[in-house]
Amino acid sequence: MAVLNLKNVNLVKLLSHDQYDLMAAVGHRSIVILNSSLIQLSRYLDSDTEEKFLCAAFLELHPSWRSINGDNKSEKTENDRNSSCIHLAVAGESGLVKILNLKTGRIVQILRGHTGAITCIKTVGNKVITGSYDSSIRVWDVVTGECTTTMGGILCHRDVVLAIDIHRHHHKITSVGTDCTIREWELTGDEFINKPKYEYHEIHKTHVQDVRYYGDLIISLGNDSVAVTPSHDVLNQYENTGDLFSNVSTDFFRDKTALLLGRISLYEFCRSFKVVGTFLMAVGTNGEMYLFDLRKTGEDNQPLRISLNSGRCQDFVYVGDRIFITDGSAIQTKLFDLNSFR
Repeated sequence: MAVLNLKNVNLVKLLSHDQYDLMAAVGHRSIVILNSSLIQLSRYLDSDTEEKFLCAAFLELHPSWRSINGDNKSEKTENDRNSSCIHLAVAGESGLVKILNLKTGRIVQILRGHTGAITCIKTVGNKVITGSYDSSIRVWDVVTGECTTTMGGILCHRDVVLAIDIHRHHHKITSVGTDCTIREWELTGDEFINKPKYEYHEIHKTHVQDVRYYGDLIISLGNDSVAVTPSHDVLNQYENTGDLFSNVSTDFFRDKTALLLGRISLYEFCRSFKVVGTFLMAVGTNGEMYLFDLRKTGEDNQPLRISLNSGRCQDFVYVGDRIFITDGSAIQTKLFDLNSFR
């Protein structure tokens, strides 16, 4: 087991880049950029001493784009337009979205609009999507620096938005929050529809703290259960789920009934989860990892518990055959071969 110890930071988020050997660890007002060898590449400390970052996402922009003075204006240059420059979109209690250029280590743009803390953030193309304590979801165009769509109001979430995810085809998103609902939002062309396409009200009776798309299925983490439910349009696309749920009756999809994978109290232990292959992985603050086999459906599917000896875990990533875990101000990594659990 390898460990990277960082000073004066309580890590709350850890993320890895899809294509490059690059990770970002976020905590308080610090951002640490590192690689899978736990070599620290750079570190950013925000100038706002009251800032507490809660979420982050990688963002790739053409070097022909650059912001002016960190505000919402932008200008074009004649740099190489065929390559991209990696940025990090980060946000938290200030309600501001800050775009950090990882090459220069400078904040190059600030997006303003939320009236509460930002709890979750996703990126797709040149768009940044955020959820907030102000009950709204906002879509930002980083090129123009403008908020193009606000998903809020009487038809939207009625309390804090805790998590969002983007469908693999980028044509819709799903969101969850403290109002115990799951909502889906369609993307038509380049514009998001500012009211939900579909709402799920009977799946969880408690706060829904995290959500992921798995093909055309939605996996959500609630207080006392993990649930799988078909997306609203999966009824006409049953074959898109592959053989993962081939043992489930088609009546299940017609009825839009939630399929619970477990009934273990996870709320006080797990804050997030990942889907890797056919496994759902969740690491708890009690030092345990929970493994759900998504091929086994039904409420009797209890998770496999594995001790990781990490009592302060807030987040984790799984890269290759290794798991990286935040543990207070440290990042641990250890070999973890999922094939041995199949």
